[in-house]
Amino acid sequence: MQIRQLRYEDERGRRHDDFLGGSTFWESFNRRHESTTVHSYRFVPDRRGEEKVYQLVSFRVRVGNHWSNWTRWEKSEVATLRH
Repeated sequence: MQIRQLRYEDERGRRHDDFLGGSTFWESFNRRHESTTVHSYRFVPDRRGEEKVYQLVSFRVRVGNHWSNWTRWEKSEVATLRH
């Protein structure tokens, strides 16, 4: 499986959210698992107070030599990080 991840700081009231970075990575799974949690730890700039962040994630799977189409981007809930 190939996974794309985009990370943002939620900027309520501003026109655009701040882009914090993106990643693409590969994971292998046992076919018997119905669901799996993938952890991806990344740096968030250290600013004063708390940061409200979210991610967009899309993935595709490979069967043999064939890749599926990318899924639509899915947005996570906004999480609050406190420094």
